[in-house]
Amino acid sequence: MDAVRTMVVPLALVAVAALGGCASGDASTSAAAGSVTPVRLTATAGEWPPQRNESDGNFALELVSRVDRATRLANLVPQRTNSAQVAQFAAATVAGERRRRDEVDVLMRRWCLYAPGATEAGADSGSEAGETELTQANGAEFDRRFLALMVANHEAAVTISAVELRDGRSAEAKALAQNNIEIRHAEIATARGLLES
Repeated sequence: MDAVRTMVVPLALVAVAALGGCASGDASTSAAAGSVTPVRLTATAGEWPPQRNESDGNFALELVSRVDRATRLANLVPQRTNSAQVAQFAAATVAGERRRRDEVDVLMRRWCLYAPGATEAGADSGSEAGETELTQANGAEFDRRFLALMVANHEAAVTISAVELRDGRSAEAKALAQNNIEIRHAEIATARGLLES
């Protein structure tokens, strides 16, 4: 009997598979038709195709969560900071996160997974640790809280990427994870530098 594994994903994330083509690994025909049914968030070991596994799916879903959170945080900056350097970091963050979200979305479409955008999921409600306090801060206090949350978020993205490199099966997801680690380390260093200035 195959062991049952449960994918643990944030509540804001929903996985769906298109009927027909997605069951066989080809998302193109059914996804275009727009008919979708929910995928079970549990799968037996034998249900994963040979080129990917549960770790790959968890990585993609969690990376979307990290990307959306970074975007949400960075979008608060223009109204609350007095620092040109923090504003520049946030603008670069938004652009970079958009590229990362596009990359993971391409992968997820091929895998017949779907994760709603931040506003679609109601994610800008400040539900994650520190976000509510951040929305109430301004100036230097905002900058300090924002940068600390960005460091924590990027460290979490590095952690999930390292798990993917260790446990994942998809070469494409592993390449995305490796690239994510390199980018996040640079962003963490920038944010820490701003915190110390």
